[in-house]
Amino acid sequence: MDRIASASASVRLVSAADKLHNIRSILKDYRMQGDLLWDLFKGGKQGTLWYYRSLVTAFNEAHSTPIVMELDRLVTELERLVQTQRGEVLFKRNFGFTEVKSQKLKSKSHTLRIYRLEILMPQ
Repeated sequence: MDRIASASASVRLVSAADKLHNIRSILKDYRMQGDLLWDLFKGGKQGTLWYYRSLVTAFNEAHSTPIVMELDRLVTELERLVQTQRGEVLFKRNFGFTEVKSQKLKSKSHTLRIYRLEILMPQ
C-alpha cells in the first residue's frame, strides 16, 4: 500500500483494476458461501475488510479514478453485507428467532428467510 502513492498512474490503474476484480469475486463468493469464505484468507474477515478499505484510502489519496470509485463502492457494499449478516445472527440469538427455511427467489442473489419465533421464558 505504501507504494501506491509513489507509483505511476498506469501502475495504479492496473493495480486498482486487479483489486476491483478481486473484490467482485469476493462479493460473489460471500453471497454464496457466507462466513465460510473468510477461512480462505490469511487475515480472516476483519483483516481482509481492513486491507481493502486501506487500499481504497491509499488509491484515493494518490488520485481518485472511476475504477477507484467503483472499488470503494464494492468494498462498502461488502462491509454492509457482512454487517447485515452479523446483525441478523445477533438478532436471532438475542431475541430467540430461529431460521427454519431458506429458499432461493427468482432473482440472482436474494434469499427469502422465514423465521419462527421461539419465546424464551425463564424457568
